[in-house]
Amino acid sequence: MASPLVRNLAATALGLGLLLPLASLPVFALGAWDKAEPLVIGLHLCAALAAFALAAGAVQCPALVVGCLRHPFVLLPLALAAWSAAAAPFVALPWLSLAGAPQSGQGGLWPLDFALLIAVARMVRQDGLLWRRLGLLAVASVAVVAALKAFDWGWGLSGGRHLLIWVAAYYGWLGLVLPVLVLGDGEERGRWWRWLVLAVAVAVVLASRTLAIGAAGLLGLAAAEGVRRRLWGKGGAVALTGITALLPGLLLAMVPVLRSSASLADRYGLLLMLRHEMSGWGWTSWLTGLGWGRTQDVFHKSLHASGMRLWDGSWTFMTSDYFHSHNVVLEALLSAGVPGALLSLGALMALPLACDPARRAWGAGFAVALAGAGAIWFPLGLSLPALAMAVAALAPPPFPARAGRRLLPMVVFALVGMALAGWAGLLLRHGLEMTAFQNAVSAGASDIPDLPADPRGGDLEAAEIISHAFLGFESVRSAERGRYLPAARSMADYLRRRLPETQTVLLPVSGLSLMAQTHLLGGLTWLGDDLDLSGQLWMQWIDMAWRLAPERGDLAIPLFTRMATTGRSDLLEAGVQRVLSRDPRDPVGLYFHGLLLVQSPDPAVKRAGIDRLRSSIESGLDRFMPLDPALAPLLRQQ
Repeated sequence: MASPLVRNLAATALGLGLLLPLASLPVFALGAWDKAEPLVIGLHLCAALAAFALAAGAVQCPALVVGCLRHPFVLLPLALAAWSAAAAPFVALPWLSLAGAPQSGQGGLWPLDFALLIAVARMVRQDGLLWRRLGLLAVASVAVVAALKAFDWGWGLSGGRHLLIWVAAYYGWLGLVLPVLVLGDGEERGRWWRWLVLAVAVAVVLASRTLAIGAAGLLGLAAAEGVRRRLWGKGGAVALTGITALLPGLLLAMVPVLRSSASLADRYGLLLMLRHEMSGWGWTSWLTGLGWGRTQDVFHKSLHASGMRLWDGSWTFMTSDYFHSHNVVLEALLSAGVPGALLSLGALMALPLACDPARRAWGAGFAVALAGAGAIWFPLGLSLPALAMAVAALAPPPFPARAGRRLLPMVVFALVGMALAGWAGLLLRHGLEMTAFQNAVSAGASDIPDLPADPRGGDLEAAEIISHAFLGFESVRSAERGRYLPAARSMADYLRRRLPETQTVLLPVSGLSLMAQTHLLGGLTWLGDDLDLSGQLWMQWIDMAWRLAPERGDLAIPLFTRMATTGRSDLLEAGVQRVLSRDPRDPVGLYFHGLLLVQSPDPAVKRAGIDRLRSSIESGLDRFMPLDPALAPLLRQQ
């Protein structure tokens, strides 16, 4: 057994991790996603403490540390982290791939954090008293989270600001994890304690208001009962886990009746966009993926392939912040290629395969529940420490393994801990700078700092802040508009600097939204002259957007509308030809070209214009812009 110092350091890492969901409280707010970014920082700090505990343990009891590491529950996430790091130099944004999207932090470091936490949990598991205390803390933490989300629900309905993350489904994962963490370790527990744990787990699932999480839990119970009744063994449980992880996505793609549900139709739209992206992949993309943190870019690059209406608010995606594919294995495939997907799926299937034989039913049920939930949803880092403890509870006791030199593992773990702590500190500094920038913008300060560059290398945060800031400027009273000009200039300058080189699709989309607000919609006309947002610059920004999303002809709709209504037929013709040169069937290009042609006095040209308008409608123009219901019947009569 490790020394008390090592065990207490490891337990501190786990205990702070169990409290991680509370890092979303307003007192910790920072960054563009002020409830999510503290979770990412906190997770890395907990993992850094875990690495330091392993470094100390490598000096005091190296055989035990090696034994804690040598298990598939630890080695599979370590392999995923190693593969993500190896693939990072071959993707467009390597630092973003390691760090993950700002909203989640799910990148190459995520499985490293997970593996470190599982390893120290296996170490702490040897101290029964310390483990039970952590179990008590877990129950208390989840109970508090359930109460806070219940409060948020009522408070939010009355217009109050949520205390925790608005999307309650993320907390439902704690309900799947808690019973395994506290009751799945094989120790005897009193009946009252078992009922209390189950009650808290059910409470947080109910507070999450997510049917999918509850259904996954019930499916897991059925899988566990099948093992207990010997309906299937280890191999059957492994197969059932794999089927549960893969089948929902396949059914959604192949069975149209499932899409009658709004939420499942939403998921199907995501699948169509991802399929469109992957249809153009070469072998290198299948090997390395695009890198972690790029899902949002893929969605906005392939939005036209969703089959959904983009303009009437009927699709949840258009009013939400989607940064994940809502499928754990598919996300790994997109981000880390086929090896990443296999490792992600393998980590799930290892739960019933490599768990303590005495806890096979727990392992099977837990694996199926996680696979079912991960097939249609995804966790945030707030549940990762508790998940690591639950996985460790199912593992057999670590057998001390022959250890080599003590210095090397100690140095490796110390360096890993320092790297994670340093990265967390860098994210903390960046988050504070982003918060200061947002506060200066909101206050209409005269001295506006530059918008900080994201150390992850992307521009997701900048796009989010710029979009929300200019949207807020629309409601500024006339007498106060001058106060906000410095902030507007600062953000417009950022767009001019970054758009030619950015790899983030949402940044040019934010710039095009600003152009539409300034020149067409009228909400920000008072900024147009001051910011020098000319129509020529608008077309340049569209070209920059098309560099990243070449099939998004719909991005030009506001500009083409302005050209059509102001009589700039020459510019409209040039713009339309650029769209049609990329895709001759683009409905937006066909529509505006048809508008130009029907104005010709030549009957043959006019007829060609009507044909173009008809083709645009047949190609799905109504998905991109509203149409007069009488237009299609009228064109059919021509």
